[in-house]
Amino acid sequence: MNRQKIRIAAASALAAVAFGVAAPSAHAAESGRTPAPAVSVQHADAARLATLIAQNPAAATNGEAGLNAAVIAQLQNQQEVQQGSPRAEAIKALLKKSGSLFKAAVKNAKKGADAYRKWVDSLSNFNPVKWTLKALPGAVQYEIIDWLAKQVG
Repeated sequence: MNRQKIRIAAASALAAVAFGVAAPSAHAAESGRTPAPAVSVQHADAARLATLIAQNPAAATNGEAGLNAAVIAQLQNQQEVQQGSPRAEAIKALLKKSGSLFKAAVKNAKKGADAYRKWVDSLSNFNPVKWTLKALPGAVQYEIIDWLAKQVG
């Protein structure tokens, strides 16, 4: 056997031992831990938020006690309207600059999210707008689709 075959065999044996020993020992180390309890996230509506504010003793001193369910709902709606991510604003500016892409994007966004995604997939692989739109996180994509669907054109 030459040196290269010996080195390959030694590396393979070392990897096998490492994986063979590492997996059971990692499992043994984890078995002593207690799993963290699952956290359930509840959607808090305006009435629930008002109840939580009323139950909070600090609400009287920090000004939250004067908020009722209607004011909280109005603040939430106002926040949703004003909320626009910087990524979405940049994409909106990009689409506005390109006339034909903007018109096609509006047309397909009005048909729905699936039609919009099919349109994005149909763009040329050499088109940087395609890859920019595909790389956006899901929430930003939906924000763009909603914005495009509301456009007149």
